[in-house]
Amino acid sequence: MFRKNVQRESMLFGYWGSGHTVKETAILSDVPEGTISHYFSRFNRDKGKMKQRDGAFQEPPRSSPSDVAMASLIYVNVLRHVGELVREGKYSDARDYLQLMLLLMDFNKKILPQIQNYDPKEYLEIIKALFEIKKIFE
Repeated sequence: MFRKNVQRESMLFGYWGSGHTVKETAILSDVPEGTISHYFSRFNRDKGKMKQRDGAFQEPPRSSPSDVAMASLIYVNVLRHVGELVREGKYSDARDYLQLMLLLMDFNKKILPQIQNYDPKEYLEIIKALFEIKKIFE
């Protein structure tokens, strides 16, 4: 397998996003037409999967297998709990539970990136410090 040439891909993506043809891009970039055609067809095929960011499209990052497993586990548990509430006729409780889960998911989107950027050793020290602060207020 070859490593992804991010610089080439970004450059060709810019030409593709500007509406240039394969031949125009070949002239402007000195990249072979076959290579450009490959990239352009991939950009066209994956257009629905790409997110727009700063006026340009960007492929979403791939999920790790552990993230997929965790999301599946959470999905099954939430679905099971909501199903039980619906079977019991507790529709408002089911709605409230789903709203709470959506709020928690939004919260996680904002918090997890900050936590994941920490060195695990530093993170443990922060957690210990937080528990010490909590003890002061008890």
